[in-house]
Amino acid sequence: MNPIKQNLRVKQYLGWFLAVIFPFAARGIFDITQKPILSIVVYLGICGVLLRYIMEKKLPYFKPEFRKVKKEIILFIIITILCGYLYAKGYGVYPIDAKQMMLNIFIFAILNGSFEHLVWINIFDLAGCRVKIGGIFATFTHVALINVLFWSRFLPEPQNNMSLLIIGQGIMLVIPLVIYMKTKDITIWSIQHIIYNFIGVVFVNFGVGMFFIMSK
Repeated sequence: MNPIKQNLRVKQYLGWFLAVIFPFAARGIFDITQKPILSIVVYLGICGVLLRYIMEKKLPYFKPEFRKVKKEIILFIIITILCGYLYAKGYGVYPIDAKQMMLNIFIFAILNGSFEHLVWINIFDLAGCRVKIGGIFATFTHVALINVLFWSRFLPEPQNNMSLLIIGQGIMLVIPLVIYMKTKDITIWSIQHIIYNFIGVVFVNFGVGMFFIMSK
């Protein structure tokens, strides 16, 4: 077998393996320890930062090339505003104190907002190393599974607008993937992801304790 083609096939298998298996692994770590933060550290640290260094020897930040993606940025802003509105409107408010909120901003808005999509583009690049559409399908599969199996277990569930929010978030995933394909950079996506997660922290106010111990 051609070693180059074989290498591409291994990359594809690894991409789909991460896309499908890790959500179950994250759920398993969560169920055993009842501490979501452990799953988050593995998720962002190993499947995100470490894997990217192994793949590229560098992280895809700080070279946004705004001129190449002006139209995409405008669309990205519009869909983020729409989803942010639906996100805040669709959830109940969970009162927390200022200390909890600041810690939650750091963990969910800044930390997760900076690195979660790094996992997604790792999956996209691996599973789509031969055909980009395969990477897109793998990324969507992973995002759906990680939300259903992991995030939904301890983050507040929306009370309405669920279908519209899912459609909006699907569009909100496609646009930054297009930006990434054109620029090979996720700085713009990181800014958007931090802001979007920040909306959840400020307007939904879910407690930081959810990241450290499972709610009963």
